[in-house]
Amino acid sequence: MSMEQSLQVSVASLEPHEKSGWLTKQGGSIKTWKRRWGVLQGYTLWYFKTKNDTDAKGFIILDKHSQVHDENKKRRNMISVEGRGVKGVRPFFIYFDTPEETQEWTTALQNAISGAPDLGNTVAAAAQNP
Repeated sequence: MSMEQSLQVSVASLEPHEKSGWLTKQGGSIKTWKRRWGVLQGYTLWYFKTKNDTDAKGFIILDKHSQVHDENKKRRNMISVEGRGVKGVRPFFIYFDTPEETQEWTTALQNAISGAPDLGNTVAAAAQNP
């Protein structure tokens, strides 16, 4: 499957899902912050420009070695998530509007990680050697 095909996922096609809501994530190459609609389904966090989009802007695949870190000292309500995205394995920096949303997303992501498969330790290895 090409990268283009893998992003042809609509928000509606991800029902049912574990969690959805607005988040703001930092870009991988260009470090700008973009507000995105996030949908956590299984062990993949998909993100979209709007909550009605038919094409994802990207995804974060979690595996059992992924980790969620509290980054609140750097920015209020921010976490980092280690996972595989469109451009490879890296930490993703994400923040939320409220402390409650931050806690809800952290719990949902940790639950997804606990049920995720072992993808060959690629996520953990890349996180230790950025």
